[in-house]
Amino acid sequence: MLDQSFKYQWINALISGNYQQTKGCLRNDFGFCCLGVACDIKDNSSWVFDKSMKFYFHDNCFCTPSYRFQYDIGLEDYDMNVLVGMNEDGKSFTEIASYIKNI
Repeated sequence: MLDQSFKYQWINALISGNYQQTKGCLRNDFGFCCLGVACDIKDNSSWVFDKSMKFYFHDNCFCTPSYRFQYDIGLEDYDMNVLVGMNEDGKSFTEIASYIKNI
């Protein structure tokens, strides 16, 4: 079950307007995917930029968070896959935050 305290921090970050949305990776020079926002608010010191690939790794992951991260925040695989799909399909952070409210 998604950690309730973290859940509301994540929702607030998504709807804050402080993050630009991107696709295809957790983070790049253009912004963050919804899961990249979660990584950033949980531990923003773990980002490493790869110059050759031109995006950032978080805890050695660039496309989805590590299993350890998912476990730490209580994010189930099913919900993670739904969130990836929503982000890649162009759903806004506000629409994604509405889904997270129901996790």
